[in-house]
Amino acid sequence: MMNKNKVHQVLTVVVVYGLGMLTCAVLQQVALLGMAHVGGLEIPVAAEQVNHSEDWKLLSSEEGNFSILFPDTPRENLRMPANSSVEETVYVFQTDVENVSYQVSYSDYIEDNTANTINTRLDAARDTLVAELSAQVVEEVPNVVDGFHGRQIKFSIVDEDTAGGKVGVVQLCLVEDRLYQVAVIGPVNAYSRADAEQFMTSFTLLEQPNVEALVH
Repeated sequence: MMNKNKVHQVLTVVVVYGLGMLTCAVLQQVALLGMAHVGGLEIPVAAEQVNHSEDWKLLSSEEGNFSILFPDTPRENLRMPANSSVEETVYVFQTDVENVSYQVSYSDYIEDNTANTINTRLDAARDTLVAELSAQVVEEVPNVVDGFHGRQIKFSIVDEDTAGGKVGVVQLCLVEDRLYQVAVIGPVNAYSRADAEQFMTSFTLLEQPNVEALVH
C-alpha cells in the first residue's frame, strides 16, 4: 500500500496543477472580456457591456459654437433651404454607420423674427423636417438643451425599400437666432436607442451667447 507521505505528495501536485490551470483559464477570460470593479475587486465582464464611447470622434466647431461625439468621422456639407428669406445656408455634419445616419446642423435666421415666438419657430422647424422626410411624428416633448428652449421629436418613416421602415429622433434647439438640429435616422433593425441617446446627450454649446435667452 502507498504510505501516507506519498499520498500527501500526490494530492499536493494535483491541487497545485489544478490551481494553475484555473488561473490560466481566468486570465484568458479576463483578456477576452475585459475587467469590471465591484466592491474593490476586479472581475471579468461581457464584451458587449464594455463602454466603447472612447471610439467615438469628437467634433468641435468654433463657427457653429458646439461640440458633439460622432460614431465615425463626419463629413461637412452645405444645404440651401427652400425658403432662403427665412434662413441662411444650413451647415450639416453627418456620418453613416450601418445604414444609420447621424447628423447635426445649424442655420441662422436672417430676417427680423422678433414677432415670432420660440414655439412658432420650433413648430416651423418640425413641420419642415416632417415634410422633407415624409415622416410621421410618434412623440414630441419640450425640453432644455444647455439652458435653451428645445424639442425632442421621435418619428417613423414608411419606406417600401426597407423592411419595417425607418425610425428616428431629432433634437431641436433654438439659441437666439440660431437653430440647431441633432438627428439620428435609420432602419428599424439597425437603429440603436443607446447610440442615439449617446449622440444626443453629447451635444453641448461651447459658449452661451446670451444669458437672457436661457430658460428660467
